[in-house]
Amino acid sequence: MKKTKTKTSFGSIEILSENPRIERMIFNKEGKSHKHDTYEFCYVLSGSGRVVGADKEDVIRGDLCKVPPDTSHWMIPNKKPFSLVIFYG
Repeated sequence: MKKTKTKTSFGSIEILSENPRIERMIFNKEGKSHKHDTYEFCYVLSGSGRVVGADKEDVIRGDLCKVPPDTSHWMIPNKKPFSLVIFYG
């Protein structure tokens, strides 16, 4: 699979794998609310921020968090670059 990096409204996303879905995301500003039908796991590569969903969780480099299925959620950067690897599916 060819890796693709795309600019987004919040920063950028790079798809690393389709199945399971693995993405590297960089947040320069607040992301948009969305949800998945499976758990989503987020590993913080750099910076810090907040994962907003059923709960609000402040995260820093090295943290791993999970978002339950069918939960609206989004990310807010605090210390930039707020870079994550996200996997689900």
